[in-house]
Amino acid sequence: MLDFSFTPAQDELRERVRAFAAEHVAPQYLARARSDEFPADLHAALADAGLLGLRIPTERGGGGLDEVALGIVMEELAKADMNAALLVFFLFGSRDGSRAPAALRDRLPGEIIRGETMTAAGITEPGGGSDVASIRTAAVQDGDEYVLNGEKISIGMAAWARYATVLCRVGGEGYRGIGSLFVDLESPGVERGRIRDMGSGIVGRGWLRFTDVRVPSDHLLLPAGDGFVSTMKGFDVARVLVSMMTLGTAIASLDDAVAYAKERVVFGRPIAHNQGIAFRLAEDATLIEAMRLMVYRALWMADRGVPHTMESSMCKWWVPLTSQQIVHRSLLTFGHYGYNDDNPVQQRYRDVVALEIGDGTAEIQKLVVARRLLGRDAGSV
Repeated sequence: MLDFSFTPAQDELRERVRAFAAEHVAPQYLARARSDEFPADLHAALADAGLLGLRIPTERGGGGLDEVALGIVMEELAKADMNAALLVFFLFGSRDGSRAPAALRDRLPGEIIRGETMTAAGITEPGGGSDVASIRTAAVQDGDEYVLNGEKISIGMAAWARYATVLCRVGGEGYRGIGSLFVDLESPGVERGRIRDMGSGIVGRGWLRFTDVRVPSDHLLLPAGDGFVSTMKGFDVARVLVSMMTLGTAIASLDDAVAYAKERVVFGRPIAHNQGIAFRLAEDATLIEAMRLMVYRALWMADRGVPHTMESSMCKWWVPLTSQQIVHRSLLTFGHYGYNDDNPVQQRYRDVVALEIGDGTAEIQKLVVARRLLGRDAGSV
């Protein structure tokens, strides 16, 4: 028999995160969106609530959560503020303690959990986003150090993070030459800058430039070849969790639209009584149920070690797109009031578009699915 229920621990987690989000996240959503500063108060509140370092094992002080539980956290936080969910997402930490330099292995997890430091992932480059195998940032070994040169762009947390895991070429051409280095962003030769976006500002998306940056050899996290493979495996789960964030945003927007449709009176009755509105809301509620089942199933597969690359890409192309459409329709339910900058739904519309792009566009995801269905060399795919 199929079982669509959560465990008691997962139900408790959902209620805890939902209560936290209602008290500490949702009330300042618009104020944070209008600010140009890092949300230090939110970061501290997340740390105090035990919502940072959620992948770090419990014996090291972290949450030790599986993927379904992480999805629950993403959904509940995103209902209040998708950007708060993104902040937690970037600061999940690692289940594998060896994925940090020996000198930092003991203290870095605790610093992330307590909100004392932040990390970023340097993957995308100006010359290409989805074509990870062609990255040009390179590190050349010089004695007991690597010398790193190159540039990363569209990096979440680039403006705020102290450290970055930088995907770079440490071997030959192609994906087999790609490894990763753990870089202190306060090192000489590191430059960084903000990118101004239409939404999702608190994640500090920006660029990183490395000019003859010297990195200790023991900061090599993954050797040539392993960097690409590890990144692709990471995307399989990340794309599902990103989809969950957009879903949470759509749920909140539909909830707001339903409430407004019940109270907004036109021609002597609430607009919810008009089929043109009611049927649209019913369609969006149906889409949300379908998306939730799809996303949680993919996370369930991940927890059981079942290959889910195709399911992940299905989620990533369809859920963010459909969520964006639901947010848009919810905005239109409000009429011109939906366009006011004091209405959360308009900010959600600005924010949710970011995740249609990040971690792989719809076109790339459809390519992944098509190749799984048809074979890599089928037709023009």
